[in-house]
Amino acid sequence: MQLDDYLNYFGINWGAAHTGNIYSFYNGDSLVASFSTADIDAAGGFALYSPLHPGSNEDGAKLVNSNYYQGNGYVHFYSTSSDDIFNKIVISQVGGGGFETDNHSFHKGTSRFTGFDSKSVPEPSAALGMLAIGGVFLRKRKHRKSVELA
Repeated sequence: MQLDDYLNYFGINWGAAHTGNIYSFYNGDSLVASFSTADIDAAGGFALYSPLHPGSNEDGAKLVNSNYYQGNGYVHFYSTSSDDIFNKIVISQVGGGGFETDNHSFHKGTSRFTGFDSKSVPEPSAALGMLAIGGVFLRKRKHRKSVELA
């Protein structure tokens, strides 16, 4: 799929992963990066798709109680600099198996994707503090309304 804009993030629910499932990202005709189920396995692997979907000992499969099952998971592909932004995504299957994917997410950008920077997420204590302050204001407002009605 050729895109009208540059992206620095692509996320997908990679369902029922099979060996030979490949995502390739291009800047024009130049390959930026390519990822297969073996790459996901090397990075920690997929979650168990379902005990109702047996599989074979292939990339993307999970071993549970001596049986293999198809794996799946939400996978994030993102740029770490302006050198790996992309404007074309190729989804391909090499060999048998099949390819299941849905819930695609995109982010336009021409530089490093910063959506996962920890400094952009408030600390739990700050979030709890804001929640407590909000609760105090709501309580005062409710109390004021009940006083006005009396």
